Amino acid sequence: MRPAKRILQTGLLLSLAFLTACGGQKEPEPTPIDPIAIFTQAAQTVAAQMTQTAQAAAPTPMPPTATPVPPTATLVSLATVAPFNTPALTPGVFTPLPSPTPFNNPPPTQSGPLCDDAIYVADITIPDGTKLKPGEDFQKIWRVQNTGTCTWDDGYSLVFAFGDPLDGPPWKITKTKDFVAPGETKDIGIWMTAHLAPGEYSGCWRMKNDRDVLFGGIVCVDIVVAE
Repeated sequence: MRPAKRILQTGLLLSLAFLTACGGQKEPEPTPIDPIAIFTQAAQTVAAQMTQTAQAAAPTPMPPTATPVPPTATLVSLATVAPFNTPALTPGVFTPLPSPTPFNNPPPTQSGPLCDDAIYVADITIPDGTKLKPGEDFQKIWRVQNTGTCTWDDGYSLVFAFGDPLDGPPWKITKTKDFVAPGETKDIGIWMTAHLAPGEYSGCWRMKNDRDVLFGGIVCVDIVVAE
C-alpha cells in the first residue's frame, strides 16, 4: 500500500505543476515604450558628456594680480613757495626797477689812431660870408689833412653831407698824383654856382672812403648872394 500511495501523490503533484505551467497564471503584459522619454534621456546624457569635456579642456584660471597703487602726490601750494632771487621788501619803501638798456647806444669810441680820418685846416678860397652875384660860378677850396693811418687812394672822395650843395659835384681821387698819405695835407676844390635869389647859403661836405663810409670832420661853404 505504501508504494501505491507514493505513486498517487507523485502523480497529483505532476498534474498540478502542469496546470500551473499551461494556464494557471496569467503572464504580465509588456510596458509600452515612450519615444519622447527615450529622446529626452539621450539628450541629457549627451549634454552631460559635453559639459564634462568642456570642464576638462578649460585652462586653470590664474589668480588675480594685485594692481600697484601709485603713491599719493603731495600738493604744494604756490603761495608757500619762496620765489628765486627775490629781494626782501621793506614796508613803506618803494624799490625802483632797473632801467632797461636802450638799443641804439653809440658804439664805444675806438682808442688809438683810425685807418681813415681827416680834419679841416683852412679855407683857401671863398671865406665865410663872401658876397657873390646871383648865378655866379666860383671854386671853393679847403685844405684838409689825412690824420688816419691809411692812404687816400682810388675810390676816396669829398661828397656833399648836408645844407645847400650849390650845384657842386663830388671831388674824387682818380689819379696817383692826388693820393694823400697819412699826415699829409691836400687842397681840395669844388666848383659851385650861387643861387639867383638873394640870400645867405651854406653847405657842408665830408670825406668818404672806397667802401662808401664817411669819415673825419666836415668842411663847409658859406656865401651871401647880393641883390
